[in-house]
Amino acid sequence: MTIGRPRQFDEATVLAAVTRTFWDNGYHATSIADVVEATGVHRNSLYATYGDKHQLFTTALKAYIDEAGQRFRDKLQQADSPYAGLRDALLHYSYVSATVSGPRGCLVTNTTIELRREDKDLAAEIRVGMKRIIDLLHAVVERGQASGEITAEIDPADAALFLYSFGQGLRVTGRIAKLADLERTVDIALRALYLPETSGRGSRSGFS
Repeated sequence: MTIGRPRQFDEATVLAAVTRTFWDNGYHATSIADVVEATGVHRNSLYATYGDKHQLFTTALKAYIDEAGQRFRDKLQQADSPYAGLRDALLHYSYVSATVSGPRGCLVTNTTIELRREDKDLAAEIRVGMKRIIDLLHAVVERGQASGEITAEIDPADAALFLYSFGQGLRVTGRIAKLADLERTVDIALRALYLPETSGRGSRSGFS
């Protein structure tokens, strides 16, 4: 058996550069030459490590989905209440789109828009990430219903899909909208989940 030469690059650093390149240009508009230029790694080494362009992008997308999912989970779980968790998580979508990522938007959202019908592998990866986020939202809605903070009249599965879809919309709108406008939009969206003021629970933070 022939022992291959050790890799001469740090995979985490290279994968981050690969992700940024696809993120900036989109999958179809990015060439291997673009990736080579961004990473400084010869194409033969990239192919040997990651496979072809499609496999390379799939690896980058998986890593992005894992990292984004963990950040979203943290926002939901570190808050003091289901409402605060949902608001923090949705505001995180807004902040990333309107400030940190700038015109990049969200890699998952961009890929979903760009996705071709025949690309079933990428579609499957996106569905995995989508289900992960929806499951997190479903759980926090159920916790809110159990505590009486979220109305029991809404189906948790419907609410989770609504919140996920709204979050993806924030990713797109955030590329051109102001953060303050997105914050108000988040509060309007969350009104649909909460008990009406006539329930006697009083006003909630962000709804005044």
